[in-house]
Amino acid sequence: MILETAVDAPGPILGDARRAVTALADFAAGLTYETLPPEVAERGRWILLDTVGAMLGGTQMEFLLELRRRFAGPGGGDATVLSTRESGHPMVAALLNAATTTVLQIDEGHRFTGGHPAIHIVPAALAVAEQERASGAELVAAIVAGYEVAVRIGRACAPIKYYLHPHGNWSTIGAAVAAGKLLRLDAAGLAEVIDGSATFTLFPWRRAVKEGATLHHFYPGFGASNAVATAYGVASGMSAPRGTLVEFFGHLAAQAFKPELLTEGLGETFEVLVNYFKLFPNCGHLHSIDEAIEELASRRTLDADDVAEIRVDSYGASALLDDPAPVNSLAAKFSAPYAIAARIVFGTLLEEAFAEEAVPDPRVRALALRIRMRHDPECDAGYPAGRPCRVEVELRGGETLVSRKTLPRGNFDNPASDDELLAKFDRLAAPVLGVEASRRLRDALYSVATVTSACEIGAAARSGENGRR
Repeated sequence: MILETAVDAPGPILGDARRAVTALADFAAGLTYETLPPEVAERGRWILLDTVGAMLGGTQMEFLLELRRRFAGPGGGDATVLSTRESGHPMVAALLNAATTTVLQIDEGHRFTGGHPAIHIVPAALAVAEQERASGAELVAAIVAGYEVAVRIGRACAPIKYYLHPHGNWSTIGAAVAAGKLLRLDAAGLAEVIDGSATFTLFPWRRAVKEGATLHHFYPGFGASNAVATAYGVASGMSAPRGTLVEFFGHLAAQAFKPELLTEGLGETFEVLVNYFKLFPNCGHLHSIDEAIEELASRRTLDADDVAEIRVDSYGASALLDDPAPVNSLAAKFSAPYAIAARIVFGTLLEEAFAEEAVPDPRVRALALRIRMRHDPECDAGYPAGRPCRVEVELRGGETLVSRKTLPRGNFDNPASDDELLAKFDRLAAPVLGVEASRRLRDALYSVATVTSACEIGAAARSGENGRR
């Protein structure tokens, strides 16, 4: 006999929480490109462009190329598998494309939730938009709707359980909303999608990134794929357990779930406007440190042999990224000592500094061992409003160079320029597609609101002169 417990039976509090899901679904269903504030529509377009660039930049990792050979092939759907000439079912395309987004660690994020919504939402939305022949305007509206739902869930969950990584978790729900919206589900259908996808979120272990465990890249991959599957399931007539988001998921994911935040500012403030775009290919917690060492290196030439010691004071989440000997490229992107040492040795903090062949460089390893990470409680007070740090480089001659940073560029309150974001896209996409194909894709994404069918974006994203078939 199955007994009904208190959590199975709806009551006044649970009813209020369930009404929050209805409100989220109503909001998402009613959102159109034409009703978006101009600055919100523009940010949605930039999020799409930036995320596609990050996806393309990550496609050439050997294990992902092998994965594409095993998974992708002619037939089964019209969704593009980036950097190939193949298309596949939206679930497969979403999985393969989302798995590339974290390879370079150059993807956008939302620092008030500690998550990266777009790496789940954009691959899912793009795959479904192609399959369903949605317009570019519909695609952007779906991305914004999914982002708003995802981040409000993220805020309600923040902070998540300390051992969880946010990828594949609450952002999956926003990706499912975006997919459902492109399937033209009504508000009732999107409410089913929200509760349904809350069942299919991942609970991945945070340790993976520091250990360089590359199945980490499947976190957003399965998140996006599960989102697409949920949306198609609801569109086909399947249903979800009522209350899954607030009565089940929230309490599993959050240290202290706050359902009242699910609808705070809904329709009045837009979370896409407080995102950030990365200018460095490593963890966002390290970007102030990256900027500090860049500043010091611009003041004078730094030679590894001249450095006696480097001391870094930062907030807790940043100070924990202290491994001086990361095992591979992924782990190096979560190591402050590696980033600092690599900048001094290689003279750059772009993608080549984090390549697999660069990571074991003995000069970098030797210098990284002379870098001390220190947790500064005063810096804690400045996060997440900023990412404060202090970097001191003590030279063997006795001179000490100091740089303090509060908030790296690329954040909404310290933004990168349009030209910087376009140059970033070119840098990531051109080596994969070729210069001409990359420019065609960039132009299509930049003017996505005028695109009649998302298939035009997919066609532009298929392999160019440099791409692998």
